[in-house]
Amino acid sequence: MSTFTTAVDRASTAVQRALASWWCFGIIVGVFALSATLLAVAGADHFLYDEDYHFGIVQVYTHQWLPFIDQGNKYKGLGDISRTGSYLYHYIVSFPVRLVQALGGDARAQLVVARLCSVAFLSASFIWFRSLIIELGASKAIANVSLAVFAAVPITSAVAATVNYDSLTILFTALFLWQAVRIWKAAELRFPDLLAIAAVGCFGSLTKYTFLPVFVGTAVLLLIVLIIRTRRRTVRFSWGYGTPRFWIWGAAALIGVALFVERYVVNLLLFRSPQPDCAKLHPVSFCLSYGPWGRNYALEHQFSGASPSPGRVLYYLFQDWIPGNLWSLRYVGTSTHATLGSAATAALIDLAAAITIFLLAIGIGWLLRRRGMLVPFVAVAVYVAALFAVNLSDFDKMNVPVGVQGRYLLPFLPLAICCAGMVLARALDALYARPATLKVIVVIALVIAMTQGAGALTYFASADDAWYAAGGPLVDFTRFLHAVANKLLIGG
Repeated sequence: MSTFTTAVDRASTAVQRALASWWCFGIIVGVFALSATLLAVAGADHFLYDEDYHFGIVQVYTHQWLPFIDQGNKYKGLGDISRTGSYLYHYIVSFPVRLVQALGGDARAQLVVARLCSVAFLSASFIWFRSLIIELGASKAIANVSLAVFAAVPITSAVAATVNYDSLTILFTALFLWQAVRIWKAAELRFPDLLAIAAVGCFGSLTKYTFLPVFVGTAVLLLIVLIIRTRRRTVRFSWGYGTPRFWIWGAAALIGVALFVERYVVNLLLFRSPQPDCAKLHPVSFCLSYGPWGRNYALEHQFSGASPSPGRVLYYLFQDWIPGNLWSLRYVGTSTHATLGSAATAALIDLAAAITIFLLAIGIGWLLRRRGMLVPFVAVAVYVAALFAVNLSDFDKMNVPVGVQGRYLLPFLPLAICCAGMVLARALDALYARPATLKVIVVIALVIAMTQGAGALTYFASADDAWYAAGGPLVDFTRFLHAVANKLLIGG
């Protein structure tokens, strides 16, 4: 019996080493990128998550070199794109699309190339999330497993394969928080590091305006702490003048700050809002052509409004907001063909969310005592509070839960999964004599659970030929994936 136990312990330790390896991380990113690429190339036009809207803006940018649009009342159906702060993704993606246009590629080829840019952005975020998670004190095994679970969420692959600014926002979030944690923990404060985080913060905000609370909240926290440490002389400062990092990040920060001021500061001065409403810049008739704006306009005029009483807030939180974020994590497809996945997928996501929240609740004190953990905690808290406040305000105006989508939480989902994993690993270490074996069992359970619609499997399981580009080269392969995905699903 002791020989068997020893063999099991050795095998468990070997599995843990394998899970912590670079090649394991490479497999996770590779499988994710490959599945998202398959969706991007084979999937039909008009993916969910406002792909037509975002691709329309990309097309506008292909006709000009600078990121400043003189809109007037042109480009109906896109709302205001002249003063919106969320334009950097569209501007960057327009360049490879221009190349396809120059080579004679049709609209489908341009769409696929734009989708592949999103795949590249979100896949690259895994590198920085792994660095961030390890910087926070998690083991490499926990980092890799956390990212595998993140990749397994159905909406992650779908967002990666879609022309949508969320993919670049997720990348900037990972890079920004990694830089912030490193600055927080550093004994020497280097000026190029401050230039880098300023540049990334500005570029993230110009990718999607919802990044603003993360940027501002984290910057204020770092500023306060660094001032205190400087006065106490517990941190050294160096300019790093003349180094390549100084000039590279200096140029990036100069561009980023200039664009940030041009957009958000000017918006605040002229319109008293960082993201002015379409009707402040265009006639209502023009704004009505933009679907979400027209929907909100109609709903606001149908409802007289309500005050956010405690009872109404709680009702919205538990009846609409939490359930809405959970079910939309498995909502994938196109504007004409979509699915919420199987019952097994839904049950597993709900169970995983409950376990994650429980582990975070019991381990929050221990987590916050770890060096650097306060930085992402503040960023997440500020972001979620701002998101909930906006969603609640819309609910009070329209009496309908609009804008509640789980993809808005994707930038911070790897951190939540990682922190839950750290708490669980600590509990297993404290409660059991041979925790390595139990940790491997947990990983095996996760792998089994992933057969129930993980990643792109939810899309493949539901998709028939109408979900894919007509006459595409991958028709037979997608049919094969459809059969395999349904064989794996319980009740499939």
